[in-house]
Amino acid sequence: MAKVFVCKMCGECCKGEGGIRVTLPEIETMARYLKINKEEFIKNYCKYQNGHYYIREKEVNGEKVCVFLQENGGCAVHSCKPLPCKLWPYWRGILNSELDWRALKTFCKGFNPNASFAEFVEEGKKVRQALLGNKKDEREYL
Repeated sequence: MAKVFVCKMCGECCKGEGGIRVTLPEIETMARYLKINKEEFIKNYCKYQNGHYYIREKEVNGEKVCVFLQENGGCAVHSCKPLPCKLWPYWRGILNSELDWRALKTFCKGFNPNASFAEFVEEGKKVRQALLGNKKDEREYL
């Protein structure tokens, strides 16, 4: 069976406002990668709302995008990106909604057009198991 999803690094999922909540360990990892301290990372790349840190957006051509989205569609912190980005598109809400999955397929070039929702769910379970094991993440949307 062909993979259901293969990221094309197009950056479409990095567009829009909000949503990428980060934990302090993720902040520390990205700060080390960028060779800055945690406080500088938070000041330059995060916003604090509702008791949590989120990756900040920047405006490009009148559109809000992740501050780490590069012009070529790549990610400036790809090798240490936070869990929400690593898990994309295998978030629980999408795995539980064929309607949301179908909507995602209309703009994301990474989906195999011949794959079924059941195949997507099965692949998602394997990806989640590989990334999370039996740990549960504090972010309820993941």
